[in-house]
Amino acid sequence: MKNSEFTQAGFESTFEKVFILNEPIGYLFTSSIPKRALIFPTLTMLTENYMLAIMKALIAVHDEGFYVSTLPRWGFPDVCVRHWYIQKENWREYFNIGWLGVAENVMLSPSGLWGVSMFLDESGIIGGSDDFMDVLEVELPNLNNSAIEYVKHIKRQPTYFRGGELESLNVVFLSHIFGDEYAKVLMETK
Repeated sequence: MKNSEFTQAGFESTFEKVFILNEPIGYLFTSSIPKRALIFPTLTMLTENYMLAIMKALIAVHDEGFYVSTLPRWGFPDVCVRHWYIQKENWREYFNIGWLGVAENVMLSPSGLWGVSMFLDESGIIGGSDDFMDVLEVELPNLNNSAIEYVKHIKRQPTYFRGGELESLNVVFLSHIFGDEYAKVLMETK
C-alpha cells in the first residue's frame, strides 16, 4: 500500500464529497452520488467478485486507486481509525487490511465519483456516478436483487442495528438507496 499517496487533507475533502454521517444509521452518500445499490449479505469486507467489478468500474471513471478507511463507530476508540490508499494495480492489497473484518469501513474514489460503506449488520451500500454504476451493473447483474432478502433478514433479526422495532430507521436507510416509494413497498415485504 502506498502510504506516500495518502494525504489526510486529500482524504478528508474527498470523504466529505462522498459521505455524510446519518446517526444512528451510519455513513450514507451525499447528493453528489446519484446512483446507489445495496450490498447484502456481506461481511464488513468486500468479496473478490465485488473488488473485480469495482476495479473495472474504477477504470471507467479514470481513477488510479482508492482510499479505504475504518470508521469510529460502535464504541471503537479513535485509535482504531486507519486510512489507506491503494493503487489500482495493487488492488489485492485490500484483502491484507486486517481491520476491515472487524470494523465498519468505507472505500472511496480520490475523485469523489464513487464510494462503498460497509456496516456491521451484514449490509453495505455502493454508489457512484452513472459511468461507475453502469459498469458495476454489467459486472454484477444481481446487484439490485438483494433488497427483499435484506428486509426479510432485518425483520427476522430484531437485535440488528437497523432491525425490528427501529422500522423508521430501516425506511430512512432503504429510502436513501431506492427512494421513498420503493422503500415503503420493501418494508411491507413479509
